Amino acid sequence: MMSELVKTSFKKVLRRKSKENDLPLVTAVSFEALEKPKETITTKPITCSKCPYVLTDPKIVKSDEKIGTYFSCPYCETVNVIDPKDLPQNPLTDVDFILEPVIKTIDEVTKIAIGKQDKILAIIDISGSMSDGKLDAVKTSLLETVKDLEVNAPGSLFGLIAFESSVYVYDHKGKIVLQLSGKTLHSMDDIASNFGKLDITKVMTPIKETASDWNKIVKGLNHMDMTALGPALLGGIILLRNYGGRMILLTDGLANQGIGTLERPSPQGKSIYKKLADMCLEHNLIVDVVGVRTETASNEMGLDVLGDLADKTGGDIFFVSRQELSKAFEKIRGQEFLARDVHLNILTPKELESKEYVGVTRPAGPNQPVKLGGIRSGREVYVKFTPSKDIEKEKISLQTQIKYKDKEGNLRLRVITKEVETTDEEEDFKKEYDSKLAATMAVQEAGEAYYQTQDLHKAKEKIQMVQNQLRSLGATPGAAPSIAVLEEQMAEMESKEEEVSKIGAAKSMRTSVAQELKRLSKKKMFKEEE
Repeated sequence: MMSELVKTSFKKVLRRKSKENDLPLVTAVSFEALEKPKETITTKPITCSKCPYVLTDPKIVKSDEKIGTYFSCPYCETVNVIDPKDLPQNPLTDVDFILEPVIKTIDEVTKIAIGKQDKILAIIDISGSMSDGKLDAVKTSLLETVKDLEVNAPGSLFGLIAFESSVYVYDHKGKIVLQLSGKTLHSMDDIASNFGKLDITKVMTPIKETASDWNKIVKGLNHMDMTALGPALLGGIILLRNYGGRMILLTDGLANQGIGTLERPSPQGKSIYKKLADMCLEHNLIVDVVGVRTETASNEMGLDVLGDLADKTGGDIFFVSRQELSKAFEKIRGQEFLARDVHLNILTPKELESKEYVGVTRPAGPNQPVKLGGIRSGREVYVKFTPSKDIEKEKISLQTQIKYKDKEGNLRLRVITKEVETTDEEEDFKKEYDSKLAATMAVQEAGEAYYQTQDLHKAKEKIQMVQNQLRSLGATPGAAPSIAVLEEQMAEMESKEEEVSKIGAAKSMRTSVAQELKRLSKKKMFKEEE
């Protein structure tokens, strides 16, 4: 039986190559089961010298007088010579390797294991448009966040950057330890140089010891002038790049000062945020982006561009009124990450090398991992395979690898290996097909299309295509309900689009809606009980 962490829409695979209207071959990785491996070991995994394959089945190992003990990789066919004493005794269908255990040291001030310290940096818009009660609502939500951290995560380190026409970095005593303005804001090198000189221990301090100090600083924030969002964001990345952590970016308007200006349409402005999102992913930074709208939602804030920061790193995108801010911050505070710096890879034989990771950053090449950033419990990632040629073998092997850092900071590698039978019979393939997985994948695909194009028609096409494929199942149990649920999803999307089309901040709201679709789980979509 396959692990609950990895599920497939198919029990068998057709031997022939794919046709246009075939049912999709879907694998779903349900991360809520990440912490429940069948076996955990501390020995180093035996890997192929050419590809990422991890040896989990001793039955494929052979001996030869000239070569010695070896195995032939089932994916790239490379011959690998190994030491027989390193072999697993039994097949490891689901195993969790601890690659690098954390060596915990105790912080002299907080008396808490350093490995458990989280770093949370608030990057807050205090421009003139944050008047009309918006900044007051932000301050209230930030104060609640500081209070919550003090009680529930006293080992966390907290820091604050505020931005308007200038960028301000505070220490817990209320002193502005760095202020950038003018020409400096237009140079990424100058911004990085200035932030690179800061001592993080002076800027980010244990919340247990300094919560009351941060409360005073937050209460004293006042709205001022323009919006130097890009410089503030880059500064936050530079500050945390060697440590990892979380950033909460809050704004109510388009960046219009320094690098990353979005007020005037510019390819350069958009490309800067793509670069910053990639930097966050590289340095294990999770970003939540909060866009504060006016009552009429007339203020565009560029979430269609800034959204990449959250989408790539595992954070969330919020498009909220000031009255809804407290709920957004409550969600940010309450969602614990199961894993960080997550790399997902699904190894397939050459016949299935054509695969698409739905709604996430694309891998660099065949059988290469995708970077997911941080992962929360309810997250599901879907992968669609397309057989590019006929399969000659009676069985094929799929190996799912998840490399990640757990809550304690240990570096782990979860490896799940499954053999799948092949068949020539269409009915044999269809009779145990899981239409719910295909339907959920279709909605995530639609969310990705909506996110990228802002075009509802193109998003619906993704769902309609899978609906047509599912109709080929006829009376197979589950097909009709899945088709009906997809119809409901499209109706809901149309209703949202009608609402979106009436407001000025349409792009930002579409981005927020699209991310919800991209992250939709099967359990939520089909209202399955816990």
